[in-house]
Amino acid sequence: TIIHIVQQLRHCYHLACISVIKPKIVITYIDDSQFFHWLSKNYKKAEFFAIQNGCRTNFTLNNLNAEEFYLQHYFCFGLYEINLFKSYNYYVKNFYPIGSLRNGYYLFNKKNLTNIKYDICLLSGWHYTDENMNDRVSQIRRNTKEIMYTYLGKYISEYNLNTAILLKYTS
Repeated sequence: TIIHIVQQLRHCYHLACISVIKPKIVITYIDDSQFFHWLSKNYKKAEFFAIQNGCRTNFTLNNLNAEEFYLQHYFCFGLYEINLFKSYNYYVKNFYPIGSLRNGYYLFNKKNLTNIKYDICLLSGWHYTDENMNDRVSQIRRNTKEIMYTYLGKYISEYNLNTAILLKYTS
C-alpha cells in the first residue's frame, strides 16, 4: 500500500541522514517506536539507547511486532519490564533496570510541595478527527467524554475542590 511505501521511504531517508551524521550513540525516550527499533537493527555503526518513557503492559506490548522489536540498550523501570519483554520474546540485548529517570530527577530536585494551589489539574483532552471513524463510534466517544466530565464536575462540587484546567495547544 501507499502507506508502507511512504514509511519505507521515510526509513531510508532517516537511515541516510544518520549515515551522514555518523553518531556514536543514538538515544530516544520513545522506547516503543517501531522506527527506532528498525533503525537500531539496520544501522550497525552506532550504539542505540532507549529510555523507558511510560508503563509497559500486556495491552501495549500486544500492539508491537516481536519480529520488528529490537533494542541494543534499554534503560527500563525494573524487573517487571524485563520479565514482561522476555515473555513476549522481544529482543533486548542489554537491560538496565534503573527506575524512572524523570521521576528520579523530580524526587531529587523537588521543592516544598505543601503549598498546593489546586486539588485537581485537568488536562484538556486531545482529540482528533478520523475520516474512517463511523458516526456511531464518534457518538460513543462524545457521550463518554460527556459522562466523564459530568461525574468529574459532581465530584469537584461535592468535595469543594480547587481545579485548574490546562487548555490544549493547537497550532
